[in-house]
Amino acid sequence: MKIADVTLKRYSIDTTSPIRTSTGEKWKRDGMIIIIRSQDGATGLGEIAPLDGYSRESLSEAQSCASVLADNFLNVDIPESLQEISSLLNQHSSGCDPIPSSVRFGFETALADLISRRLELPLCDWLLPDCVRTVPVNALMTGNGLRVIEKVNELVLSGYTCLKVKVGSNDPVIDVKRIADVRKAAGDKARIRLDANRLWNLDQATKFLREISQYRIEYIEEPLEHPTVESYETLFDSSGVAIAIDEAIQDIDLWTNLISCHGVEAAVIKPTISGGLAASPGLMEKVVSLGKKVVVSSMFETGVGLAACLHIAATLGENIQPCGFDTIRYLTENLIDIDLNSHGGFIDVPGSSGLGVNLDYDSGGWV
Repeated sequence: MKIADVTLKRYSIDTTSPIRTSTGEKWKRDGMIIIIRSQDGATGLGEIAPLDGYSRESLSEAQSCASVLADNFLNVDIPESLQEISSLLNQHSSGCDPIPSSVRFGFETALADLISRRLELPLCDWLLPDCVRTVPVNALMTGNGLRVIEKVNELVLSGYTCLKVKVGSNDPVIDVKRIADVRKAAGDKARIRLDANRLWNLDQATKFLREISQYRIEYIEEPLEHPTVESYETLFDSSGVAIAIDEAIQDIDLWTNLISCHGVEAAVIKPTISGGLAASPGLMEKVVSLGKKVVVSSMFETGVGLAACLHIAATLGENIQPCGFDTIRYLTENLIDIDLNSHGGFIDVPGSSGLGVNLDYDSGGWV
């Protein structure tokens, strides 16, 4: 069976709250949905949505590459395995080499969705049989003072066991107070994670982590603007707060060194920036083999990208940790026909074939 058509459909969606990255706040999420159709009319969906401040490629660069690949894929035989999908992209990348991570993720997801739909299997079962059917989620905390306390109480009562707090963009005194409020409200019923988005030097990070170490922090993501094995080990030894790596995946040699070092407890895997769908299982296996935590996370994608990340996370089985999927509520449109918001600290993995989602063509987010 061959590929008959590849369509790229742009979207631009307002956010309900600003998305904070190392380059500032974003009030819109822009990207593309890729639709691959086979000769028998079957379809597969993927999402290409690089995010400024995380991704190396811009959306315009991703779109140019995706358009080239779309032309190259016409009348190509549909692959049968994840390895064959990756090889197919490499073989047909003429005019777009190297393929940006977000583009690879989109095309690999669409092909995997197409294949698993035709096999009448949920995507996670096609990737690895006997996956989990619900994925735990960490709640992303915003706001200050009484609002935070009320929100934490509400989340813990509804079943959330893990909370994530962004730090670094405010006065450190404000951040420390917010963390204290979160811990006081949560008690021992929830883990607390922090994310600094590489905003500090070693001295700033050390001072801050020493101040908040009393609040029993599970880990802090990417605290240093220029991370090294030596600086992370020094930071951990001086503060006692464990570290998680995230953006470091952009440099695979650095990532490999950091995940092995003393003080690093977890790796956050965002398939959009970590090399795509096919690369994710190997990265997750490496982390688990070292006895460390894997936390799969989305990048504020719509329902298509989030569904793909859910299926990837589901393959972790008993090693699954609360994932970074409390993101779709930041978008005013999700572009799909089902609800993937977290409820009570969990999201159900779509159980129908493929990704288990279809496009909502009546959505107001299409361009």
